[in-house]
Amino acid sequence: MIAAATFLLVTLQTPTTFEALELAKIRAYHELKTCREVWEVEMGDQKLGRDSIIDDGQYRVVITVGDGRFISLADKKTSWMLMEPQKVYYESEIKPWTFDPKESLLKAAKDEFQFKFDSNKPMQFALSTEVKLMPIEEVTVDKEKLRKVVALAKNAKGHEISITQWFLPDRWLLKRFSVKGQGDGGPFEFGGVAKVLDLKAKIDPADFKLDPESIKGYQKGELPPTDGGNR
Repeated sequence: MIAAATFLLVTLQTPTTFEALELAKIRAYHELKTCREVWEVEMGDQKLGRDSIIDDGQYRVVITVGDGRFISLADKKTSWMLMEPQKVYYESEIKPWTFDPKESLLKAAKDEFQFKFDSNKPMQFALSTEVKLMPIEEVTVDKEKLRKVVALAKNAKGHEISITQWFLPDRWLLKRFSVKGQGDGGPFEFGGVAKVLDLKAKIDPADFKLDPESIKGYQKGELPPTDGGNR
């Protein structure tokens, strides 16, 4: 009972900084036993997609950019990456690793904003400038109760950016996001929503194995051993 209460407290602990919020996302994602996500992201005229399945350290992530697909998958021994537009695939042995959320944290160089969604980690954002985290709001979006968190920042050039994220009410799993800002090229805006977030997904072990038929006609590239994504 004490252990369960402690776990619940850690899960629901309220982040007070932007970095703490991003770390909470990474921890929540790492704690998942099983999950299937289907994301749709719009960046201007460009539409991106991410369809991912994770199960006890194994994963399969399919990134769609226009008509091209990029696939990453891993069982507990081997990881593969397929780049369909280039007809290239990579295979790597997974080396032993210890989970460290800070190693998984996305970084940004000075006066830069970074966004990453093409991995087996949660959607991540990074800013190198000071970020103000607004009070967390409990909201209802499309009849779903969520927690809304807004982060505001301004760089040395005076350019402002706001990152709004909506999370599940009981854990720091992202359900949707919106980014608005001003860059050197003018204003920008993009966002995304998880059309599917299934924490009880049915898993097929074959999802995490490379199908030899899928790489017919592909060239094999070389990669060093990986840490399994440090999810």
